[in-house]
Parts: sequence; structure tokens; C-alpha cells
Amino acid sequence: MNKKRIILQVVIVSLCLAMVFKAYRLMMTEDIHVIEKIPVTYDVPQEEILTSGQETIIKSFDHVSDISWISDTAILINGVIDGQTGNFVFDSKDQVLKRYEDQVNRDEPVDEHLISMLDEETSLLVEGQALIMKRGTDSQVIIENMTYGDQGLYQLSEDKSRLLFYYTKKNNLVTYYFENDFYRTVYTDVPSSILDDFYSLVKLSPLGGYVAIEHPSEDLAGATFSLHGANSGRVYARDVHGIDVSWSKDDKYLTYFYTMESQEIDGESAYINSRRMAYYDITRKAIKFIDSTPADFSMISNTYWDGSRVSVLMGDSDDRLHVNGLWQYDFASGSYIEIPLDLKDLSKSTRFEFISADDMLYLLVVSEEDSRIIRLNMVSHEYDVFENLSLFSVEGQEGYFYHNNARLLTFNASQLTLSHGKEEGYVYIEQDVFEVFPNPDLNGIVVYLPHNNIIKLLKID
Repeated sequence: MNKKRIILQVVIVSLCLAMVFKAYRLMMTEDIHVIEKIPVTYDVPQEEILTSGQETIIKSFDHVSDISWISDTAILINGVIDGQTGNFVFDSKDQVLKRYEDQVNRDEPVDEHLISMLDEETSLLVEGQALIMKRGTDSQVIIENMTYGDQGLYQLSEDKSRLLFYYTKKNNLVTYYFENDFYRTVYTDVPSSILDDFYSLVKLSPLGGYVAIEHPSEDLAGATFSLHGANSGRVYARDVHGIDVSWSKDDKYLTYFYTMESQEIDGESAYINSRRMAYYDITRKAIKFIDSTPADFSMISNTYWDGSRVSVLMGDSDDRLHVNGLWQYDFASGSYIEIPLDLKDLSKSTRFEFISADDMLYLLVVSEEDSRIIRLNMVSHEYDVFENLSLFSVEGQEGYFYHNNARLLTFNASQLTLSHGKEEGYVYIEQDVFEVFPNPDLNGIVVYLPHNNIIKLLKID
């Protein structure tokens, strides 16, 4: 009987201890809940935000100082509302304008600009001198300072798997692999001659596997390039006599103009007059020459890749530039085509840009004298010329044509049109003076009308 009483007492004591412990945990949890910091929110009037189709119109501001994209859907606006100066965020997802809470406790606003969305939740941004990756409320500093002079030097691969940036502290180039948070130094000297022209002389491959670096020379024949692995940083090839390197979309080939058979075009031309194109075969680690280019003309433009095909303009130069045709080589089939063009008497300062859409190849021809678009049908080889256009600038002012991969932004007297082949969106322009801010992926644009401080935002899928 005593034994049963002892057992019963032990059970009762155990239950009492368990209840006390549970009560203590609840009390502690309640304490934690009570002292938890309540986030501060700010109310901004929403009455002057209007939505019409794909277009959103914001009339809330008395003045606007700056606009920048901070995500694929959100813009940061520095301006004045009801006499209060501050930083505000508008997100096209929820159509709400609110104060930018990240800036509340900072003495000065941070210069923050979106580079690209890496996925639906992760953004890559420049914040001051640093490269930042953000996912929701979490952020990671990739590099604290990647500036040279007053300019940040970085490149993101087309598949968004890797970064290449200048590491200011060590004065070298570094690659960063997002998937495993991996850094690698590119083993080469980076003199000021390369850093001064970083975006022209340094080329990260589309899939991020390799880095090509051009090494200029006072004598064109002495200009070379080197090739480096992004994962290893080691040199694959060096002192290759070539200029104007260009990557294929699959990282398999690197084309260039052979400098021993090239010469500079006198004047202000950004291009050279080359008689021969070559390429580096990444898989076979071999250099090969393409001998099918026309003998009568030289290559006088940059190269453009579309799938397995590389295109270049053919022509000649005297006091002016003369384009006689387009030459295209297909690495998949080993075949080539020549399409006659008649673009004579161009300024030597003329620059050329290409963009492809379905069976069409668009050639943008820009000079200080005039600008035009050539729309070339790659099936029939017929082409149309659209002349007397005004140049578009992403920093604002007027414009007519801008592209990013397969997206087009065009302008006429009454509207901006954003399209990607399947869908189009429009922003109507009621004023002669306006500024345009496209996001990096060109699936959204902001138009600011300074005469009445109206902001218009367009987003397409």
C-alpha cells in the first residue's frame, strides 16, 4: 500500500512539474511576443493612382528628382508629396505607393539600381559602390566595392548564372557563381587601358563559362586577346592576334577579326576594315579561319550572333562608309549566305546594331547625320528602310528604338510601344519633353512627364 502511495506521489509531482514547465514556456513565449518590435508603416494617399489597361498613371508627386527600378515590378522614386521630400516605392503587383522603409534611418538616400531579376524572388542590385543580391527581406553583399573611378564595372552572363566584376581593393577581375556562392580570380593583369574601356574589351560568355579579354595596341597588328576559364581563372589561350571578339550563344565559339589582315578605318569609325574572320573552338581548343567571306569587300561592322549563325556587314570605305551586303555563316551547317544591301555614303562615325525577331533581322544604323532601321527578311532576302528617325536614349530625352534580346521599345509622335513578338503595350505621350526608364529585362518601362510631374508605368508579361 505504501508502495502504491509512493508511485502515486511521484506521478502527481511529475505532472505538476510538467504543468509548471509548460506554463513557463507559455509565459516566455508570451513575453517574446509582447516585446517583439512592431514594424512602422507609412500611409501615402492612393487617390491619384489610376490604372487603364496595362498602363498605370501616378499623379501624387509635386516634384520628382530621380526614378530607378529596384525589382522586376517595383520602382524607387525620390520626390515630394504634399511638401514632404522622401523616397517612395511603387510596385505594379499590388498597385500601392508607399514610403521606402529601408531608407527611413539613413542620413542620405543610397543610390540603388536594379541590374536584373535572377528569378521571381531574387534581385541583383547596385547599391552605392557595392553589388547586392536580395531575396525578400534578406540581402547579401557580393562585393563591397567594384568601382573604377566613378563607374561600377560588372557583367552578368545572359543565363544569369555568373557575375564578372572588378575588385577595386585587389585591382583584379573576379567571377562569382550564384549557385554555390563561389568566387574565382581571373589570373591576368588589368591595366587602365582595359579598365577604361571595360565593356568593349572584356566579354563574359553568355553561359558564364569563360572570359575573353582584348589587349589593345597602338599598332593594330599587335592587338591580341586572351581567353580564361570562369571557374578556374586559368588561361586557355593568350596572345591571339584578334580584335572585336564575339561569343556564340552556347559558349562553343569565339569569333574575332584577324588583326594581321585588318586595318583601321580613318576618322571616327568604331570599326575596322578586316579581310578575314577567325574563331576559337572552345571544345577542341583550336583556332580556325573562315575562308568563305567575299573577296571583293571587307568586313566593316561588329558581328552579331543569332543561334548558330553569325552575321557581319560587308563593304568598303574611302571618305565615307559604303555597305554592300550582309554576310552570314552558320556554324551548325558550315554554310553561308550573302544578301545584297545598298547603304552608300554613310558617315565614318556610323554605328551598327542588330536584333532578330522570327524571320526578320533588324539593322539599326546610327550617325550624327541621321538614323535608320533596315528590316531584312532572312527568307526572301528583301528589305525595307525606315529613315529620318531620332535617337533614343535610356537616360531620358527623346527616342525611337531600343532593344534588349528579343524585346523592342519604339517611339513615334504619340506613344511608346513595348513588345516582345507575342504581346504589345503602349504608353501615350501628351508632351514633347519626357524621360524614359526601361527596366533591365525590358518588360517594363516608366515614362516621366516633367511639365506636370506625372509618372506612367507599363508592364508586359
